[in-house]
Amino acid sequence: MIKLKSSNFWILRERAKKDTLPFLHKYYYYRYKKLNEKFNAFIPLSTQIEGQPLLPHGIKGVHISKNAVIGKGCTIFHHCTIGSNTFGDSKHTGSPIIGDNVFIGAGAIIIGGIRIGDN
Repeated sequence: MIKLKSSNFWILRERAKKDTLPFLHKYYYYRYKKLNEKFNAFIPLSTQIEGQPLLPHGIKGVHISKNAVIGKGCTIFHHCTIGSNTFGDSKHTGSPIIGDNVFIGAGAIIIGGIRIGDN
């Protein structure tokens, strides 16, 4: 039995994305969703994340849009939102693209078609 803790989050995420057997895929996805709910987090499987970001406080309160792109070596603190802007009349519609080695502090809100460069 897999314990629901933050350290298992990335393992379950990768297994759910790669598993080709329908039963196992559903099992891993279910466990993945439960882990998201437990930590009040939302990081869809479709989110493009290069490698595993550093989460000093775990995944607590981290919400990332399904269309966001996160580069390698990023540090994301707790209670951050990296979200899409889908309002057609807005200037910056789309999802954030975050480069490599970016530090995102606690409580940060990054919404819309914003690009944050490397480092």
